[in-house]
Amino acid sequence: MARVANGKEARQYHNRGIILDMLSSGEWPSVNKVLKAGGKGSTGDVHEDVQTVLTELVARRDRPDVPPEVLALAEQAFDKAWERLEPYREEADQRVQVADERVKLVEKQHQTALAEVEGLKAQIKQLRTQVLDLERRLAAESQRVSDAADVRSRLEEQLREERAVHAQRQMELAELQKRIDALHVDARDAHVQRTEAATRLSICESELERLRARKPA
Repeated sequence: MARVANGKEARQYHNRGIILDMLSSGEWPSVNKVLKAGGKGSTGDVHEDVQTVLTELVARRDRPDVPPEVLALAEQAFDKAWERLEPYREEADQRVQVADERVKLVEKQHQTALAEVEGLKAQIKQLRTQVLDLERRLAAESQRVSDAADVRSRLEEQLREERAVHAQRQMELAELQKRIDALHVDARDAHVQRTEAATRLSICESELERLRARKPA
């Protein structure tokens, strides 16, 4: 009992006949032409069927039942596909290089910002120590010399100045932290772009290898 073809097989069989008729008559079987000639399925389905027929024809190029003009058209398809993929591969290479350069730049900026943060932290630590020392001295002077108002006033003024400097350093640290956060975001975006570019490059190279494997020697 003959097996009943499913929808995909029936479509492939139908489209195959149209594609072979076009090739036999010297006409290039583009997706639009196949659909206009009564081809079935979506644009992607017809494209897949055309590629399948062309691949089979090239694989059977030594068989006498394949007309030379049909084989020539099939081989032209692979040459055109090869030429069309080459610019995409070059573009992917360039995007990977650009992404690499951006990653290096962002990493360098990130290291510079971290160094600045460490410097500010050291200054803040020193200022904090000075503030604490002044506070201890102020407390000690207040207890020992209650009538030394001028000494107390000078110490309090100095303390206010140190606290103002400390507050300024804290603001600078907060601003620098924002820059570091932004650099983190840039670095992450650059890594993502590099990954995407590398993926596209890998896809193009895989496609080129696939076409190279199919192309007659």
